[in-house]
Amino acid sequence: MPRVDQSVYVRKGVQSVPPDHALTPGGYRHESLIHFVPGGHRVRHRKGQLQLVHRPSQRIISHYQSVPDGELVPDIGSGWVTYAWWLNDSGSPISQLSTQWTVPPPPTTQSSQTVFLFNALEDARKNDLVQAVLQWGISHAGGGSYWAIGNWYIDTTGHVSFSQLVQVQPGDVLTGTISMTKQNNNAFSYVSSFLGYPEIDMLADGVSELVWAAHTLEAYQIGNCSDYPNTPTTSMCSISIAAGGAAPPVMWLIKNVSTDCGESSSVANAGNPGGQIDISYRS
Repeated sequence: MPRVDQSVYVRKGVQSVPPDHALTPGGYRHESLIHFVPGGHRVRHRKGQLQLVHRPSQRIISHYQSVPDGELVPDIGSGWVTYAWWLNDSGSPISQLSTQWTVPPPPTTQSSQTVFLFNALEDARKNDLVQAVLQWGISHAGGGSYWAIGNWYIDTTGHVSFSQLVQVQPGDVLTGTISMTKQNNNAFSYVSSFLGYPEIDMLADGVSELVWAAHTLEAYQIGNCSDYPNTPTTSMCSISIAAGGAAPPVMWLIKNVSTDCGESSSVANAGNPGGQIDISYRS
């Protein structure tokens, strides 16, 4: 599947969105590739397709074939503005990533922008991505001029799955957690969740091992620097990563991609547990 650079959509007016495409925290995709996962269901990657499964009965509700060769899909991460990342080199799979952050004040201006803040785990080929996402603005999951949380899974087949959105308020303290629940040879199961909001858990089975941890600011259609939250920085703190029953040493690396407003990430505390990544919106 050819990959499309999403960085052209970070700044408003640089390039128009293709028809029938909608926004996800994995870029703009054709609406046919984006799927709601209701409570009591899970998604499963099996035999080259993504399946929606009813958990109590284990009945397959829907299935989606892999995107055909030649079909364009977003290059995961190309719409990320700034992020901190770590590659698991502990020798054991990551069993949990947990991060706490506070919902920031709203932006002071509106340009139909969407801002995503999340922690995530990603596979080595950067095809599978599980995310606990705080969103300002509108995505295919809904939203508006308010903050909301949801869990997302981007599958190697090119499809995207999302949970219900739940509105939250500035000042609310969030804990986003991604946990490995099962391993069967090279197939892994993960659940992405927010503490206190079990109704929006995202369960994904048959996933490649997720080896990259990231804390990310992703944004689209930013017209002014004031389209970001009205605060200098959001701290992604109390970061805890577990692997093989231990807390491996973590060395975060920083990537600042779009810096027109001075967007940046910095390591305030490299400890594990107890790490902290500060994401700044402007100089």
